[in-house]
Amino acid sequence: MEIASLLRFAVEHGASDVHIQSGAAPMVRLRPDARGRGRPLTRDDVLALLGSMVASDGHSDLARSAMQGLDFAYDLPGVARFRCSAFSALGQLGLTMRALRTKIPTVEELNLPKVVRDIALSGRGLTLVTGTTGSGKSTTLAAMIDLINSNRREKILSIEDPVEYIHTNKKALISQLEVGSDTPSFDQPSARRCARTRT
Repeated sequence: MEIASLLRFAVEHGASDVHIQSGAAPMVRLRPDARGRGRPLTRDDVLALLGSMVASDGHSDLARSAMQGLDFAYDLPGVARFRCSAFSALGQLGLTMRALRTKIPTVEELNLPKVVRDIALSGRGLTLVTGTTGSGKSTTLAAMIDLINSNRREKILSIEDPVEYIHTNKKALISQLEVGSDTPSFDQPSARRCARTRT
């Protein structure tokens, strides 16, 4: 299966997700329906696909990693970035891919209350952003980071699993660490050393 053409089709048609599972044809979620595309895939097809997407992350046994739940980001240059989750369901390998926006929306574009802007710019305290899957947690956090980046000379460290939105330095210096490729976990020394950096 040619993953690039499938993902390009999904993005061009405004799909939110691509679902791949051995024993079934790939499905593209075009609201409100999911539509099949192409032939049913075998377990080996899905394993080869995973290998082409995460080989550089050092997952030697992809089937076992998928069984434990494997989250990663996949970037298709010129098309989009995708948040991916590999899994095993009754012994069948599967993969769900969500298309991510490349432009980080502002707090105003998201119609967030003014208090979110105040919290982002407060400079101290602990903020928890919670919600169900797909409720906008990552997008809200990205907008808050972009607000700080646009207004303050700070060092911003994010540890993500996986990195979804890519930030560029504006007034702030941003370090984005991806669990699995930049640091083994959220609490490892590599992440703590990066956090101690000051500007």
